[in-house]
Amino acid sequence: NALTLGAQTDYMAKHQSHDVPEHFAYAETVLCVVFVIELILRVIVFRWRFFTKVGWQWNLFDCVVVGIQVIEQILALYSSGESQFVNNFSSARLMRILRLIRVLRVARVLHGISELRILVASILNSMRALVWTMALMLLMIYTLGIYLTQLVTDHRHSMDSDLTDYHTLDEYYGSLG
Repeated sequence: NALTLGAQTDYMAKHQSHDVPEHFAYAETVLCVVFVIELILRVIVFRWRFFTKVGWQWNLFDCVVVGIQVIEQILALYSSGESQFVNNFSSARLMRILRLIRVLRVARVLHGISELRILVASILNSMRALVWTMALMLLMIYTLGIYLTQLVTDHRHSMDSDLTDYHTLDEYYGSLG
């Protein structure tokens, strides 16, 4: 599903098109039907345990994503009959948001692959150290910027203001910004 959505987005960007090609619309409809059938079968098999067993959050997530995909398909059918709906920017924005949420279904893969889950957890846990490292680097760059600007300003004071080097230094080092 995410691959189809990516291919469709790439196609539409390359061809400067707002209309979804027929084969992509067909693929989206087929995938929607497959996901709905899968979800219904899982609910039939597990009954109420579907919402209470271990990993119930993923099941709820699947219900939300499939429900959003069904809503998107209904909106797409509705919009094919009325051109005014397609021209409405808020409706188009809603469709894009619904499509992005569908891509989040790929996150379900993290539940099954423990090595990938460990890797993602490690990356997320290292974010705090990354933020402090970036803050330290920005402080060092700012300090160096102040030093160089002061150095160039002192040098410009000793130069003749009619020289082209003076104006070049003023252009590149005339301020911190």
